Amino acid sequence: MNNLTRRDFLKTTTGLLGIAFTTTSSDLNKYTPLLSFSTLGCPDWPFKTIVNFAAENNYNGIEIRGIQREMDLTKCSPFSNKQNIDDSLKQLEDKDLKFVDLGSSAWFIKFLFLLLPSPLVEKGWG
Repeated sequence: MNNLTRRDFLKTTTGLLGIAFTTTSSDLNKYTPLLSFSTLGCPDWPFKTIVNFAAENNYNGIEIRGIQREMDLTKCSPFSNKQNIDDSLKQLEDKDLKFVDLGSSAWFIKFLFLLLPSPLVEKGWG
């Protein structure tokens, strides 16, 4: 049976940990996280102001969660029709920005009432 001394164990594990950290640090250099912000923080800004702010402050992307207090993006001018969507994408491209997320707020209570019939549906709540 091969007995491993404490000194041999420490030499071996120190070497293995060094290799593990070396590999991890080189892998980290390959990925640079992108800096983005959400429009929830600027609820009154028009789309053009949002894009300009992101570019001027070196952001890489924008999470759209509503524009000018409208949470339904289809009702927001930049996303209301194909031409406006194309124009919005062009504005982002021109400033080297990306949409990182199109967030939405969903109201699914009505859906639950349809699945689970109850007296609330009869009263017009669903």
